[in-house]
Amino acid sequence: MAVPRIFVSSTCHDLHEIRFQLRQFIDDIGYDPVMSEFGDIFYNLNSHVQDACKEEVSKCNLFILIVGNNYGSIYHSHKDRDDLPDSVTLQEFRKALEVGIPKYIFINKFVQHDFENYRRALSKHTSKQFASNKIEDEDAESVRKSIKSKYDEIYPFPNESYKYVFYFLDILYNIDINNAIYSFESFDEVKETLRKQWAGFFHDALTKNKTVSLEKVEAIEQKLNKIEQQLRLLVDSKTTSSGSQNISIDVTKLVNELNVEDLDNIQSQIKLSLDDILTNGLHPRLKINKRFSPSIAKEWLDGLGGIVANYKWSQTVSINEIVNHVDFVYWKNRQEVPYRSLFDLYSIYSKFSPEDQDALAITVSTRFNEYYEEKKAPEKDEDIPF
Repeated sequence: MAVPRIFVSSTCHDLHEIRFQLRQFIDDIGYDPVMSEFGDIFYNLNSHVQDACKEEVSKCNLFILIVGNNYGSIYHSHKDRDDLPDSVTLQEFRKALEVGIPKYIFINKFVQHDFENYRRALSKHTSKQFASNKIEDEDAESVRKSIKSKYDEIYPFPNESYKYVFYFLDILYNIDINNAIYSFESFDEVKETLRKQWAGFFHDALTKNKTVSLEKVEAIEQKLNKIEQQLRLLVDSKTTSSGSQNISIDVTKLVNELNVEDLDNIQSQIKLSLDDILTNGLHPRLKINKRFSPSIAKEWLDGLGGIVANYKWSQTVSINEIVNHVDFVYWKNRQEVPYRSLFDLYSIYSKFSPEDQDALAITVSTRFNEYYEEKKAPEKDEDIPF
């Protein structure tokens, strides 16, 4: 019988006791804990051991993250550069975000308290800087980052590792969905929280198929109303031939009515597809060195048909197989684009009229141009675009 696999992510040495108790708790419930120190992870001899841990996340059903006062080992592909490095634990969390599995995040209450003090102090300092300097809207984000970087150099972090731990917590608190965060002081608090959450999860699974939400009822009602309108159009458009019992139907009006799609749904699907193609959820996949004109975008959209056909049995497609209409650079660790996003976008595009295809090309060119940058000399760094 299949049971849920639960990936436990945290630094190991400082949280060893909690990890051991959590493993026992998960096992007692009848679930399958996945933890690196217990041999639960398959290690591909052709991959780095840290990547094996990260890839195991995609084979699990739930993800538990525990944050203490240590940041952990630096991810192996990181090179010295200006921005803060990812730890192995943060890379595992990014993988959980990528695959979209439910996450339960536990933060040591004392670390959380220190982090909240830091955020309040930083917010006050940033507000003061903005109040005393005239800053244009388009420069606001880069100025905020610069202020934070300089402030971190003088802030009295309670622990040397907190500069990195707080970087991790910033990322956690800026995720809007699928992001349940709890503070804890002892394992008992972790255990009770998980017990209640999983009980609610189980109850929801038992009851969700027995009730129909109001939104679904309203959606059905809207579809029925639309069918009724289309039947009336059929009746109104019928004509009888002179001297004959034959009835013909002028379908022009009906066809025009049927072409009126749910605009919001189509717009949302286009946006989601383009988001997945151009970003990995957190960061851009590429930067282009030439502006994407509507004509280039139209050529790119037309070419998606061949890509969708050629990669029919692939889950992902490399970014350099997709974009070859302009010079571009890309991040190697973000180059794999979900095939489904390409398929969805081309499916919508191929059903559009020529006029709507031209309009979509303008939308696509605008999105690509968000990642336009003048070409610069490449830096010697593994995590720069290729």
